[in-house]
Amino acid sequence: MQIGDAFLLEDRDIDPHLWVVISHPQENAQAVVIVNLTSLGPTKDQSCVLNVGDHPWISHATCVHYADAKCVSEETIDQLVAKSLLQPREPAADALLAKILRGAAITDAMPIKCRRVLVDQDLIDDA
Repeated sequence: MQIGDAFLLEDRDIDPHLWVVISHPQENAQAVVIVNLTSLGPTKDQSCVLNVGDHPWISHATCVHYADAKCVSEETIDQLVAKSLLQPREPAADALLAKILRGAAITDAMPIKCRRVLVDQDLIDDA
Protein backbone atom coordinates (compact mmCIF):
# COMPACT_ATOMS: atom_id res chain seq x y z
CA MET A 1 0.00 0.00 0.00
CA GLN A 2 1.29 3.44 -0.88
CA ILE A 3 0.13 6.99 -1.31
CA GLY A 4 -2.07 7.32 -4.40
CA ASP A 5 -3.39 3.75 -4.32
CA ALA A 6 -7.09 3.53 -5.12
CA PHE A 7 -9.70 0.88 -4.45
CA LEU A 8 -13.40 0.03 -4.46
CA LEU A 9 -15.32 -2.08 -1.97
CA GLU A 10 -16.19 -5.44 -3.47
CA ASP A 11 -19.82 -4.96 -2.40
CA ARG A 12 -20.75 -1.83 -4.33
CA ASP A 13 -24.20 -1.85 -2.64
CA ILE A 14 -22.47 -0.99 0.64
CA ASP A 15 -20.32 1.77 -0.86
CA PRO A 16 -19.99 2.51 -4.58
CA HIS A 17 -17.27 5.15 -4.20
CA LEU A 18 -13.63 5.04 -5.25
CA TRP A 19 -11.30 5.49 -2.27
CA VAL A 20 -7.81 6.98 -2.56
CA VAL A 21 -4.90 6.76 -0.10
CA ILE A 22 -3.62 10.33 0.45
CA SER A 23 -0.99 9.80 3.17
CA HIS A 24 2.23 7.78 3.37
CA PRO A 25 1.44 4.41 5.02
CA GLN A 26 5.16 3.78 5.64
CA GLU A 27 5.30 6.93 7.80
CA ASN A 28 2.24 6.05 9.91
CA ALA A 29 0.86 2.57 9.28
CA GLN A 30 -1.71 3.00 12.06
CA ALA A 31 -3.33 6.09 10.52
CA VAL A 32 -3.51 5.88 6.73
CA VAL A 33 -5.72 8.68 5.40
CA ILE A 34 -8.24 7.66 2.74
CA VAL A 35 -10.83 9.82 0.99
CA ASN A 36 -13.61 8.91 -1.39
CA LEU A 37 -14.79 10.41 -4.64
CA THR A 38 -18.48 11.11 -5.10
CA SER A 39 -20.79 12.74 -7.63
CA LEU A 40 -20.59 16.52 -7.65
CA GLY A 41 -23.73 18.31 -6.52
CA PRO A 42 -24.68 21.81 -5.37
CA THR A 43 -24.49 20.90 -1.66
CA LYS A 44 -21.19 19.00 -1.89
CA ASP A 45 -17.80 20.30 -0.75
CA GLN A 46 -16.19 21.82 -3.83
CA SER A 47 -12.67 22.10 -2.45
CA CYS A 48 -11.59 19.54 -5.06
CA VAL A 49 -13.70 19.12 -8.20
CA LEU A 50 -12.62 16.37 -10.58
CA ASN A 51 -13.61 15.66 -14.15
CA VAL A 52 -13.51 12.90 -16.72
CA GLY A 53 -9.86 12.27 -17.52
CA ASP A 54 -8.58 12.92 -13.98
CA HIS A 55 -8.82 9.16 -13.27
CA PRO A 56 -10.14 6.26 -15.37
CA TRP A 57 -12.91 5.58 -12.80
CA ILE A 58 -14.38 9.08 -13.15
CA SER A 59 -17.24 9.19 -15.66
CA HIS A 60 -18.88 12.53 -14.71
CA ALA A 61 -18.30 15.62 -12.57
CA THR A 62 -16.99 14.38 -9.24
CA CYS A 63 -15.67 15.79 -5.99
CA VAL A 64 -13.68 14.56 -3.02
CA HIS A 65 -15.89 13.91 0.01
CA TYR A 66 -13.45 15.15 2.64
CA ALA A 67 -16.02 14.98 5.44
CA ASP A 68 -15.98 11.18 5.06
CA ALA A 69 -12.16 10.91 5.19
CA LYS A 70 -10.94 8.09 7.39
CA CYS A 71 -7.74 7.11 9.17
CA VAL A 72 -7.38 3.34 8.96
CA SER A 73 -4.48 1.01 9.59
CA GLU A 74 -2.48 -0.31 6.68
CA GLU A 75 -2.99 -3.78 8.16
CA THR A 76 -6.79 -3.40 7.90
CA ILE A 77 -6.57 -2.39 4.24
CA ASP A 78 -4.18 -5.26 3.48
CA GLN A 79 -6.48 -7.76 5.20
CA LEU A 80 -9.50 -6.53 3.21
CA VAL A 81 -7.53 -6.86 -0.03
CA ALA A 82 -6.39 -10.38 0.94
CA LYS A 83 -10.02 -11.35 1.59
CA SER A 84 -11.04 -9.84 -1.79
CA LEU A 85 -13.29 -7.33 -0.01
CA LEU A 86 -11.45 -4.43 -1.65
CA GLN A 87 -10.77 -4.22 -5.37
CA PRO A 88 -7.57 -2.34 -6.22
CA ARG A 89 -7.99 0.15 -9.07
CA GLU A 90 -5.55 2.24 -11.06
CA PRO A 91 -3.61 4.48 -8.66
CA ALA A 92 -4.10 8.23 -8.71
CA ALA A 93 -1.58 9.94 -10.98
CA ASP A 94 0.76 12.46 -9.36
CA ALA A 95 -1.28 15.38 -10.75
CA LEU A 96 -4.52 13.97 -9.32
CA LEU A 97 -2.94 13.28 -5.95
CA ALA A 98 -1.59 16.84 -5.84
CA LYS A 99 -5.05 18.20 -6.67
CA ILE A 100 -6.65 16.11 -3.90
CA LEU A 101 -4.05 17.30 -1.39
CA ARG A 102 -4.58 20.95 -2.42
CA GLY A 103 -8.28 20.45 -1.68
CA ALA A 104 -7.45 18.78 1.65
CA ALA A 105 -5.45 21.86 2.62
CA ILE A 106 -8.39 24.24 2.07
CA THR A 107 -11.45 22.24 3.09
CA ASP A 108 -13.05 22.75 6.49
CA ALA A 109 -14.77 19.39 6.25
CA MET A 110 -11.90 16.96 6.85
CA PRO A 111 -11.81 15.29 10.28
CA ILE A 112 -9.12 16.81 12.49
CA LYS A 113 -7.35 13.47 13.03
CA CYS A 114 -6.93 13.00 9.27
CA ARG A 115 -5.79 16.60 8.78
CA ARG A 116 -3.18 16.14 11.53
CA VAL A 117 -1.69 13.08 9.76
CA LEU A 118 -1.37 15.05 6.52
CA VAL A 119 0.23 18.00 8.34
CA ASP A 120 2.62 15.72 10.26
CA GLN A 121 3.74 14.18 6.95
CA ASP A 122 4.23 17.64 5.39
CA LEU A 123 1.62 16.85 2.73
CA ILE A 124 -0.41 19.96 3.61
CA ASP A 125 0.31 23.07 5.67
CA ASP A 126 -1.17 23.57 9.10
CA ALA A 127 -3.94 26.13 8.65
